[in-house]
Amino acid sequence: MTGAPGAIDLDHVVAIDVHTHAEVSAVTGCGSLSPELEAAADEYFRNRERRRPTLAELAAYYRERRMVAVVFTVDATATQGVADFETLDIKPEVRPGILKHNAARLLGLGGE
Repeated sequence: MTGAPGAIDLDHVVAIDVHTHAEVSAVTGCGSLSPELEAAADEYFRNRERRRPTLAELAAYYRERRMVAVVFTVDATATQGVADFETLDIKPEVRPGILKHNAARLLGLGGE
């Protein structure tokens, strides 16, 4: 099956992970959890490396295994005080273009 550049070839996908989290901001590079929550997560998940993968590393991990992931963010508004997109002073007619551009850029689809 072929499609648009960057499209998922479902004929070659072996699994779909329906709930993963992006814990490092693609914008700031900062983690989305407080140090206390990071320590608790490390203990719970037995993470000995004590680091969080970037979005690019997460994507590479799944691509190497021929898997697809549904990725959710961690609530950076609550944990870091980062403004929610909906609360920013941006004209409503401009918002869809920003979202499309950012998604293409993050997915490597030429949204530079």
